[in-house]
Amino acid sequence: MAENAEKTECGRLSEEAEMDKRSVNIYIATSITGPRRGRGAYMYLLECFRSNGETVTRQQAMELEGTTENELAVSALEAALGRLTTECYLTIYTDCEYIFRTIDTGLLKRWEQQEWKNAKGEPVKYVEKWSHIQYLLNAQDFHLKLKEHHGYKRWMADEIKKQIGKMRCRN
Repeated sequence: MAENAEKTECGRLSEEAEMDKRSVNIYIATSITGPRRGRGAYMYLLECFRSNGETVTRQQAMELEGTTENELAVSALEAALGRLTTECYLTIYTDCEYIFRTIDTGLLKRWEQQEWKNAKGEPVKYVEKWSHIQYLLNAQDFHLKLKEHHGYKRWMADEIKKQIGKMRCRN
């Protein structure tokens, strides 16, 4: 954010500060769909749009053992958000309904208010990851896109397949 940017009375950034914010897209893909546990991989891709019109991407793929689609997607989102170093306008693309519903319905904020307990009073799954995601999202303006087509979808699926191929070769 610009050094001379200040908060206005209503808590929004001044127009000058708003103009300094970058637009960033986060794309999340996983190798597992549904609730089954197994060996899987995730990939995230950050797409940053610079003020000079240049687009810069950064990505990472990671493998996990004994995991689910939800855990992979939550791990990918946490890792991607952790790469951000400044306030941004974020658009998060995911096929994971768990992530979408948890954030979009305000469930994440309710969990935080309830000391990370669900409606049954039990600890939330992946509480460390979710609390870190909540902390990271608090500094961002964002919106979510569920199961929306984007230009990286096929490429990311291919990259995840390569990651899984590497996993099989090591065992």
